[in-house]
Amino acid sequence: MLQEVRNLIPKIEIINNMNNNYDKLTKIEIVLKEITNLCKKFYEEEKFRDILARKIKKLEISPLLKDIYENPKVDKNGLLVYNLTKTQLKQIEKDAEYINSQKDPDYKIIFRKWWKSNQEPEIDKFTSLKQPHVNIGIKLFGLKEKEIHLLMAA
Repeated sequence: MLQEVRNLIPKIEIINNMNNNYDKLTKIEIVLKEITNLCKKFYEEEKFRDILARKIKKLEISPLLKDIYENPKVDKNGLLVYNLTKTQLKQIEKDAEYINSQKDPDYKIIFRKWWKSNQEPEIDKFTSLKQPHVNIGIKLFGLKEKEIHLLMAA
C-alpha cells in the first residue's frame, strides 16, 4: 500500500518543470485524488478483513458457550442462571482463556474470581441463590455483557 502511494507521487522536479501554476496544481490534484481512491480501497479491504475475522471468530465460539450466552434461564428473582457440569465448567475456563487472549472488546469472559485458573463454585450471601455456582460475565458477538450464574449440576 505504501509503495503504491509512493509510486503515485511525482518527483518534485517534474512539478517544478511545469510551465505554470495551473498545470502544477492540476497535477497535484490528480495525484491526491488517486491517493484518496487508494486509501478508500485500503479501508474497504480492511473492513472486509475485519468482518471476515469476526465471522471466523464466531465459528470458534464453542456451542456450549453460545448456549450459555443465548439461552440462560431466568430464575424467580430475575437472575440469569445456567446449569452445567464440572467438565463443562473446565471447558468454559479454556474457552475464556482463549477468547480473552484475543483482546477483542466485542468478546470477553470474566469470572468473578478472575485471578483463579480453576473456578470453584460458591454460595453468594447477597443473592437469592442458595446452591453452589460460579459467577461469570460474558460478552459475545459485540452484544451486551450478561452476568450469568453457572449452577453446578449434580
